[in-house]
Amino acid sequence: RHEEELSEAREALARLEEEKEASVEHTKKGLKETYAKELEMVCASHASKVGALRKEHESALALARTEAEANCEARLLSKRMTEIHRVGLAKDEESQAALQQQILVMAKAHALQLTHVTGEFEIKMAELQAEHEEASTKLRDQVASCVSVLRLFGVSSSFMEWYSAAEQGDSEAQYKLGLMYDYGEGVVQDYSAASAWYSKAAFQGHSEAQFNLGILFGNGHGVEQNDSEAAACYMEAAKQGHHEAQFNLGVLYYSGQGVKQSDATAAEWYYRSAVGGYADAQFNLGMMMMDDPEAEQNLTEAVEWLQKAADQGHTQASEVLDNLGDLS
Repeated sequence: RHEEELSEAREALARLEEEKEASVEHTKKGLKETYAKELEMVCASHASKVGALRKEHESALALARTEAEANCEARLLSKRMTEIHRVGLAKDEESQAALQQQILVMAKAHALQLTHVTGEFEIKMAELQAEHEEASTKLRDQVASCVSVLRLFGVSSSFMEWYSAAEQGDSEAQYKLGLMYDYGEGVVQDYSAASAWYSKAAFQGHSEAQFNLGILFGNGHGVEQNDSEAAACYMEAAKQGHHEAQFNLGVLYYSGQGVKQSDATAAEWYYRSAVGGYADAQFNLGMMMMDDPEAEQNLTEAVEWLQKAADQGHTQASEVLDNLGDLS
């Protein structure tokens, strides 16, 4: 039995030796493969770096050659420029002398030409002056003739005076011309011409022209009838304190002509005109107060406005006051 155990132990020991050798061989093989891969990677990396270094070296050599060639060309160019400069210095004195001579010749020629041109200019100016005086004389004669003819046709001298100023942009003269055409004073009545001159003066802010232009639009004289345009004209004049324009604007708001109907706005414009002493506005304002649902509270003030209108000779206001006296 002891011998059997000893034999088994020997066999086990032999198996262990075989396994050990097999393990060692396997380990060696694995290490060889690992080292081979790492060596391959290192060689590849080294080859890549060597290739990159070779390219950098070649680029550096090419750049060095280029710089050397450029330096050589620069030296040659510098040498050439030095030679040109030396030759130029020699020729410069000759060029300067020739240039000075040319300048002197040109200056003399210019002086002669200037003298000739000046003489011609003076002659031309004298001719123009004579022509101007002759033309002015003819123009004065023509104007005098025109004035005489216009007077024969009933055109007043004041028209000529206003016309001259109006043509130069005088707003007051433009307004006066509008009045003359509007009422046929000194000229044949012409509403279209009146509206044209009123428009020019109104554009410059002339309140009377703005008001009169509004009347033309309201009546359709010389322009197409247009209550909206009339209201716009009255508004411009009313803003400047024109009491009659304020009254007319109140009338338009009260009736809703050319504007949105508004008793409150109408009363506001009547009030402004009434404060300015316009009798029609005082009468209308008083009547609006009496027609108000709360007339009992406004009756006293209404009577005051009616009295102010009556004091200025407003017939309707006097009649209303007389009727109120009879009722009381």
